Amino acid sequence: FLGSTPGTPTSLVHARFDLPSGLPKTWSHTARGRFAEVLHARRRGRLSGAPSFEASGVTGITAVPLELEPGGCYVAVVAATRGRVASIALAASTDRNRSQNHGGSGGTGAAVAFCTGIASRGLVEVEANGSGVGWLLGIWRTGRLPGAGP
Repeated sequence: FLGSTPGTPTSLVHARFDLPSGLPKTWSHTARGRFAEVLHARRRGRLSGAPSFEASGVTGITAVPLELEPGGCYVAVVAATRGRVASIALAASTDRNRSQNHGGSGGTGAAVAFCTGIASRGLVEVEANGSGVGWLLGIWRTGRLPGAGP
C-alpha cells in the first residue's frame, strides 16, 4: 500500500450499503446516491414506494406549496445534484407544526419528517447556497396520525 511507512501495519475498511427502496430509477445515479447519503446519515433506509411529490430547483430560497392528505405523515428529502454546495437547508410547515433541518456547512442534503392535522395544504422551503447549485426534492407519505381515519 503506497503512502504508509514500510513495516507499519495498515487496515482496510470496506463497507457497502444498498440504496434505499423508493428512490426512482429515472433519477440520475448522482441524485440517487446523494439521496441515499442523506437518508443513511439520518438512519432512514426504507421509503414506501415512489415519492408522492418531486421538484427541482437552484441556488437561493425556493418555496414549494403542497397538497397533502389531512392527518398524513411525510418525509421530505432534498439533495444537491450539481454545483459547489456551501449549505443546504429544508423546512416543512403545516397547520400542525414546522420542521426544519440544516445539512450543515458543505452538506449535500437535508431531510425532515412532518405530519398534517386537518389541513390539506403545506409548504416546503429549500435554501441552497453555493455556486451553480441544482437540487432535487422528494416527498414520501409514510403513514397517518393515530385516529386520523383510513
